[in-house]
Amino acid sequence: YSQYYHQLSPAELSSLRQWFDSVDKDRSGTIVAAELQTVTFNGRPIGMEAAAKLIKVFDIDRNGCIDFSEYATLHQFLNTVRNAFLIADADKSQRLDAKEIHSALRSIGFPYLTPSTIMELINRYDRSRAGLMWEEFLMLAAHVAHCRSIFDW
Repeated sequence: YSQYYHQLSPAELSSLRQWFDSVDKDRSGTIVAAELQTVTFNGRPIGMEAAAKLIKVFDIDRNGCIDFSEYATLHQFLNTVRNAFLIADADKSQRLDAKEIHSALRSIGFPYLTPSTIMELINRYDRSRAGLMWEEFLMLAAHVAHCRSIFDW
């Protein structure tokens, strides 16, 4: 996922440093899942489950937390996932159906998932059975990213 970090300009990195510092509550220079869970999208925190999974994906040195460069990469990934969600939500229902999920996953770099795999993931993360909301899609994307990161290390 290092390509996400290299897409950032110096100005974006400076802005992200401010975000990082605001999330790093204990000023340790690293962020753990308990701190990351407070990051919000649309005013809603991402939650502990998503935070823990995302830490696993972006913790390149496997020390249980993320430093600034790992955070910047994570932040860019979150923006990419959010933009994919918004673009794929063709009917603007704020929920993605199976076709929209497939489209969003392809656009964030997961083109290899089969329709049956996507249906299994939908069954796991679609709590309402009415399509994935943003938080559910983030969990699904974090799960796929975690699976991929296991093989990338």
